[in-house]
Amino acid sequence: MTKALLVKTDKGYFMPVDDTLKNIQPGEVIEVELGKPQQRTALQNNAIHKYFRLLSTSFNDAGFTVEKTLSKPLDMSWSETLVKDLIWRPVMFAITNKKSSTDLTASEISVVYEEINKYTASKGVHVPFPMRSHGK
Repeated sequence: MTKALLVKTDKGYFMPVDDTLKNIQPGEVIEVELGKPQQRTALQNNAIHKYFRLLSTSFNDAGFTVEKTLSKPLDMSWSETLVKDLIWRPVMFAITNKKSSTDLTASEISVVYEEINKYTASKGVHVPFPMRSHGK
């Protein structure tokens, strides 16, 4: 069975948040399983942190720096922590209104990654999201 991710709107309607239902024809009967989405897995958590490492390395290799203001601006190299704190968390909060990645569902991780990847790719830096076959 195909599963769809739905969100209840302020008007009480359930709206799909992905393209799962885009090919449904008028009058077609579908079965939808309702429930709360699964929280991220330990494997997804490892993949998120590997992504932070890979992206920080790619930024550094591409010559990008982080301008950190102390008493005056300081250019510094990217790190996994800086990617998490300066990129992932602000985008995650803007999209999901969640402050911790431990509260993200599997599908929310994909949405956050896609938004970040769209931006970084426009800057010439593309890092595929780590999958099980890519190792830890």
